[in-house]
Amino acid sequence: NEALRRLGEPQVLEDEVLTGRLYTGPMFQKYNLVCRAAINEAPAFIKDDFAVSCKGNTYTTTLHTLNSLIVKCSKLTKAVRVYRGTSRGVLPQSFWDENEPG
Repeated sequence: NEALRRLGEPQVLEDEVLTGRLYTGPMFQKYNLVCRAAINEAPAFIKDDFAVSCKGNTYTTTLHTLNSLIVKCSKLTKAVRVYRGTSRGVLPQSFWDENEPG
């Protein structure tokens, strides 16, 4: 919170911390299932899993709280290049070149 305060940004609330902890732990699957089942074209098995696992609970307030935490934490994150798999499976040469930290 001190770093956010120095930037003049809103501080992280206790509810946001708890929501983030739940997301990185026991509730990850349910929160993601809610988001996947909300898509109109979601496969039937996703919608069925949602019905069984979440029993209609869309965790609306919780997901808004999680989004708020992500937005606040993003103010403290330095954007860096991220490498993802490609269809041809070839990484650029810069990936293999040793950088300053090693």
